[in-house]
Amino acid sequence: MARAWKRLRHEVLQDICGQPPVIPQLSLLQRPKSAMDRLDATEAALRAGAVKGAFEEAKLASLLDLKGQHLDAQDILKRCAAMGTTEERAAMGLLEHLVHRHVCWQEEREKISKTTSRGDEAKQTVKPVEVLSAQVSREEVWRRFIEPGIPCVLRGVQLAPFRNLRDVTTTVGKVKVPIRRCDESSANWARLEFDRVVHFDDFVTEFIQPYEHGLAAPRNSPQLFDFSIWQQCAESLGNQLFMPSKWFPVDLYTYASAQMQPVSGSACPTLFVAPCGSGSSLHVDTLQTNFWMFMSLGRKRWRLVSKDQIALLHPQYFCDLNPVFPEDLNVVKPNVTIYETELEAGDLIFVPAGWPHQVDNLETSVAISANFIDTSNVHRCIEEADIMASVEENSAFWAKVLRTALQQKKPELLASSVMDNEPLRHFKSRHGEKRAPYEIQRRLLQGLSATLSIGGLCILLAWYRSTAGGSSRQSSDFRAKTL
Repeated sequence: MARAWKRLRHEVLQDICGQPPVIPQLSLLQRPKSAMDRLDATEAALRAGAVKGAFEEAKLASLLDLKGQHLDAQDILKRCAAMGTTEERAAMGLLEHLVHRHVCWQEEREKISKTTSRGDEAKQTVKPVEVLSAQVSREEVWRRFIEPGIPCVLRGVQLAPFRNLRDVTTTVGKVKVPIRRCDESSANWARLEFDRVVHFDDFVTEFIQPYEHGLAAPRNSPQLFDFSIWQQCAESLGNQLFMPSKWFPVDLYTYASAQMQPVSGSACPTLFVAPCGSGSSLHVDTLQTNFWMFMSLGRKRWRLVSKDQIALLHPQYFCDLNPVFPEDLNVVKPNVTIYETELEAGDLIFVPAGWPHQVDNLETSVAISANFIDTSNVHRCIEEADIMASVEENSAFWAKVLRTALQQKKPELLASSVMDNEPLRHFKSRHGEKRAPYEIQRRLLQGLSATLSIGGLCILLAWYRSTAGGSSRQSSDFRAKTL
């Protein structure tokens, strides 16, 4: 299934952007003349192609969708429905989903444009994110924020014992970490590009300590982004962490990940370490998951936009269900309401599923976060997984595990055994991970070593028996000859 999707979308993007001179994929949304000329030339080549068929028509629809002609793309895909191989139909079905969303967003923008009076200046509004004391009850957070999908900040939270950057470095030590940079020309999720793998203490020494006391680093400076604590340093950092289960007691994301990846385990929670001045660009968290982030050290500025206004940010899907945005929130967005807050040490922000957001590090910062799924967003997560399941086996498994969890009433069962100040290990055990990944891998290696040892003994025993038998026969032959 994935091969057909690669031909339908990835290769079309490559045909447009990858020919010399190469142009960035993001330019297809920003629409400079060079990008429009390339789109026109690729469209002409597709239309002039000698081989015509349903899938070739679908490739034209894919290009027209990237060009912004979503209705034309939709018409072509309707004509191609039920044509082609099973694999091709699955790929065309996914493209049809993406195009349908693009059409809906276009219609929303047109509707808003018509309702805005010609004499009125379309303005951008900024609202503060509501801040609550950490003493607030689980019931109030659920009723006012999680269930309706509204962000909030909890102040006075304590999940990690770090007093300074040295504490973090001492705890994490020489673990190898992948670092990333924010590249404003990238079409990747959050415009983040992989930079390199380094030891954590070397990363801190080279890229964090020079900016520890207020000096701003370039925005594209290396940062540690979304590094799994449970998978990579459960034995050190993981043993010092608590989870915010007082407000977020259920996580079907962790539960499903544990079912799907019993050896490597689930990723959350994750560690963020970034210098002052760096940041991530506008993005939406994958699979319609909710999100929380706890600030351990430093300050971050968060800006968010409601999922109900995402159309006004002119997003576009390229190859999956992670939308790409032509501009970030530093550019004024007419008719858009931006929710803004500054997180300080001891703050925890809740970000509802589907809300676009971007983050700036106002000071060198250390934060811990997790994506999660509960009953407020599980059905949207299943819907996203179902759409991608046509071309991704992993997504089909996600949808199946989440449906099974609902049938078995896992949310109710998980919520019934929660504690407010819950150590990470207890949280993981409650969600089906009795052992950390390193413990499972150690046991597997021990089992493999034992198996190899037993196998080696069996081989030696067989060899001994064969050689002993041969020696016995030779002795018998010798005695017979001497007699």
